[in-house]
Amino acid sequence: NLEGQKNVFLFVGRMAMYKNIGLIAEALKIVKENNKDFKMIFVGGGFDLEKIKAIAKELGIYDNCIFTGSIADRTYLQALYLRSDLFLFPSTFDTAGICIFEAAAHKVASVVVKGSCSAEEVVDKENGFLCELNKESLANVLLELISSPELMKKAGDNAYKTLYRT
Repeated sequence: NLEGQKNVFLFVGRMAMYKNIGLIAEALKIVKENNKDFKMIFVGGGFDLEKIKAIAKELGIYDNCIFTGSIADRTYLQALYLRSDLFLFPSTFDTAGICIFEAAAHKVASVVVKGSCSAEEVVDKENGFLCELNKESLANVLLELISSPELMKKAGDNAYKTLYRT
């Protein structure tokens, strides 16, 4: 039920706190406090799923979130990537996660942590976006992009050209 919704953000992966999913929630709280509209789609299951839902409720962003659980249907997962405006992946645990390349395959740029393995091929504001490992930095990137949807689109197109691999 996302028809007409702007600023649709996506995370795909194991719901585990060590992937800095709490950082996403904390940054989105700042975005909401700045009166910006968004939807955050969390795709995946895992041992911290209920904890992440509780954090979203506690921070007052739960109504802006969709928790899908694990998705095995590739067509449905593809539809979620295609519907998203931006992929959020602040994990410093993962090496070069395939999800960034999946997002790029669908012309969706990613926000990753500067200096992380996931950031190795990301050129800030060209084919993706870099943030520091804190909620303020991630929130500032999101607030900038909400005000510049054309920058999100351009970076997504460039991600497809420079990051996507078959």
